[in-house]
Amino acid sequence: MNTATTLPVTLTSTGTAPVTVSSAALTGTGYTMSGATFPVTLNPNLAVTLEVQFDPTVTGAASGQLTIQSNSSTNATAVISLSGTAETVIHQVDLSWDAPSSSLIRS
Repeated sequence: MNTATTLPVTLTSTGTAPVTVSSAALTGTGYTMSGATFPVTLNPNLAVTLEVQFDPTVTGAASGQLTIQSNSSTNATAVISLSGTAETVIHQVDLSWDAPSSSLIRS
């Protein structure tokens, strides 16, 4: 918890014509996105990378969704499901010692 994790999402035009990505919308608590400004036109075999970050502030599972809108003839709306789990890290120290066999205190 309170430690961000970032993963890339790469958008690529794999066809023979340019594709214009008009928007990318993110839902879900703890998720943010950076790395691209929309609209963006991708010529064939060119790509743009989005960075999706999960930075939870509470423990537990959190789902989200990244929805990408474009003018693609095969998949104009792409939806990517997101899931993350925040755990509280407990710091623990174990201390042990061995008592000496003879006492150093004298009266």
